[in-house]
Amino acid sequence: MLTTVAVNLPDDPLENDKQDCGYDRCGGFGDFIDIVVGPDGRPWLGLAHNPAGEIGIFGTFAAGPSLRSDTVAALTPLPLGGPGTL
Repeated sequence: MLTTVAVNLPDDPLENDKQDCGYDRCGGFGDFIDIVVGPDGRPWLGLAHNPAGEIGIFGTFAAGPSLRSDTVAALTPLPLGGPGTL
């Protein structure tokens, strides 16, 4: 199974320079680094957001099912991110 989700709110885009978006990627965005699943089953990802890769972005699911469980179990909800949570 493959699932995709947004890691940002619609009014807080990760990429806002639409002029250089093409088939491959937008500007320097999209350097996928890694994904791990924590002991509670919450996935965490890391990526870079610029040509030199000096700005890191980490993301996770705010809510949803645990990825480590013999039965369907819900993750403990996290508050939504964004500038207000920094």
